[in-house]
Amino acid sequence: MDAVILAGGKGTRMDNAAPKPLVMIGDKHLIQHQIDYILGKVDRIIVSTGYRAEEVEKFVQGLYPRFTDGKYCKSEIYFSRENESLGTAGGLKKALNMTVRDETIAFNCDDITDIPISRLEHIAENTICVANPTLSFGRVVINKDGYVDSFREKEKMDGFWVSCGWYKFIVNNKFYDSLPDKGMLEFDVFPKMKLKAYLHTGFWKAINTRKDVEEFNRLAKLYQVFSRLYNRR
Repeated sequence: MDAVILAGGKGTRMDNAAPKPLVMIGDKHLIQHQIDYILGKVDRIIVSTGYRAEEVEKFVQGLYPRFTDGKYCKSEIYFSRENESLGTAGGLKKALNMTVRDETIAFNCDDITDIPISRLEHIAENTICVANPTLSFGRVVINKDGYVDSFREKEKMDGFWVSCGWYKFIVNNKFYDSLPDKGMLEFDVFPKMKLKAYLHTGFWKAINTRKDVEEFNRLAKLYQVFSRLYNRR
């Protein structure tokens, strides 16, 4: 199985001088978190770059050289560069030209999760990974008499599912032809597809703002997210 990392975003809401894939999350850059998680679990990694592509590609090439101590890298790493913004669907379509397997996982660079790669390998359908989001605010529980019963801090929204930004695709001519040269997976492709849902109950955090970075760092310290993310298969 191959993997495509969609890493062409600008990160305009991050309040950071670096392109989004190079923003520091904990003790690593965002793109480094993602590559480290799938390295050795897939055959080929294609990093789809766009905004300030040269910086992102140079960083990845320096961190993951083809040869380390005489040994070949655990997974081959290639780059698919967008010379203009193609959207998630267009970027994926271009990157798929560099894959060699019939099955590919694709995910947004800014969605950090511990979805087990081995479980996705056993799914033989086009799949979208979904998770229970956490409320952005604390919940106030009111009793039947109209008084505040309790305060609950940022609960999981049980029974409510959202996309994790991770997908598994069966790559064939029909699927490839369904992708526009420019467009978004969420709006232009998925509404027309039959998608199986993989219900993920583990860790997931979307990194879109500086506040998300701070929240992820807090979770990492409290629950040792890093060790759980990169030792779990």
